[in-house]
Amino acid sequence: MQPNHFHRHPTSCLENGGTLRSQSGFTLIELLVVISVLAILIALLFPMINKGLNMAKDTHCRGNMKSIGQGFVAFAYDREGILPGNVSGPANLMPEWKRSWLGDEVLKPGDSFPNWWVPQRVQSDKKGTIYTYIFQVGGESASKLYRCPATKFSEYGSGINSNGRFDYTALHVFSGAHIDTVPLTAECTRSGNVRSMPTPLLIEEDHYWWANRTHIEPGAGNADRMGLHHDGYSNYFAADGSVQHMTWNISDSRGVKVGPDMNEIRGRTSSGAWATFNGGSFGSWTSR
Repeated sequence: MQPNHFHRHPTSCLENGGTLRSQSGFTLIELLVVISVLAILIALLFPMINKGLNMAKDTHCRGNMKSIGQGFVAFAYDREGILPGNVSGPANLMPEWKRSWLGDEVLKPGDSFPNWWVPQRVQSDKKGTIYTYIFQVGGESASKLYRCPATKFSEYGSGINSNGRFDYTALHVFSGAHIDTVPLTAECTRSGNVRSMPTPLLIEEDHYWWANRTHIEPGAGNADRMGLHHDGYSNYFAADGSVQHMTWNISDSRGVKVGPDMNEIRGRTSSGAWATFNGGSFGSWTSR
């Protein structure tokens, strides 16, 4: 006679006084504890992951600015030391090499710009004057190189977030300047406080002031401000060839933290006089 075999339920059994235990050996309470521990670990790791992502975006941004800045320098070497043009000056009378450093490589159908940038200053059917110095066949596109990876695009002309075309602007004041006349250091004066800084050539412009508002163009002057796109820090390409990473304790009329505007930064001209970086026509800095 064959012995009777006790067959357990295929998926669970009652053990230890009736506790329901899965075939894997975990109780429901144990599974909940594991899930809770994982949730806590994720919550602890998320800030570190987020910080790492922000650092990567900052590094990418500085790499973009370095590439564009080197394009400015390479252009100057080919033009007897003259830096690229911007969007100011009598562009219709200028030879093409003196026109805007940024051209239609960033334009999209239906875009509208201030009348001092269109059509000839942006060379409506042509690339910017530094384009051939920074772009290679099969290389990174203008839509990526001219954009800061830490910014987002919301709506064109809204004053909120990026304009979706470019985030970097060149100082008007150094348009067409001889590179040897650009001072290596400058100073920012705000509310009586003076701060020394390497001279900026290319900045990340604040979206509200005015990179994505009513004055959307690739030049920085007057009320255009540096943007704080990296956890309160601003990147910019300096005249000494470095990319600076600086923070500012400045608030605008809305009470929002921003960088300085171009009226608040000045440097010495080749004659030794102080001059603000608020603007100028092609080559005017050299003659000051």
